[in-house]
Amino acid sequence: MDKKALTSMEKVDMLIEQYISTDDKSAITTLLNDKGDKFFSAPYSSNKEYYGAKSGGLAEYTLAVVYHLCRLNPQMNAGLEMSSLIKVGLLHEFGKIGYGKEDLFLPQESQWHRDRGMMYVINDKLKGFDPKGRTMLILQDYGIHFNEVEYQAMLEYEGQYSDSNKLTRYRENKLTLLLQWAHIWTITQDKI
Repeated sequence: MDKKALTSMEKVDMLIEQYISTDDKSAITTLLNDKGDKFFSAPYSSNKEYYGAKSGGLAEYTLAVVYHLCRLNPQMNAGLEMSSLIKVGLLHEFGKIGYGKEDLFLPQESQWHRDRGMMYVINDKLKGFDPKGRTMLILQDYGIHFNEVEYQAMLEYEGQYSDSNKLTRYRENKLTLLLQWAHIWTITQDKI
């Protein structure tokens, strides 16, 4: 799978059509029909020091993670189903779009801050959930379900270094480990 080939909405549609199970396909398609505009235009982060602080940064990040997941699976001889790789790869940071009509990231109004790379501010109306919690809330709203392996990956993708992953540290399943590696590689190495 060529990373550059995964840059458009049509490619996401192709991934869903080709790899997502029939049970999940309808719900994920509905989600993207309703929220796709936000997903494909949302930034991944608020500061240029980090990955994806630009319009479309979230989709760019997501597609890079999917690319790395699909490459890591055979290289690590993990034997994971493509449907799980694509599903968690596409959806694990979906909460960064915001919730309801509210965007998570709002354009920074201060030129002083923008000159220093701080391109967005976090919407005060959405500070009650972290992006993982908001992701799961959105996906629940659309009836998107996960098996135990996928669910762990959705919650623990930030890796062993995150305090929130303390209980699963060194007990991660293969999908969680691959997602952690794909996530870390994307935000650190792909940014360069």
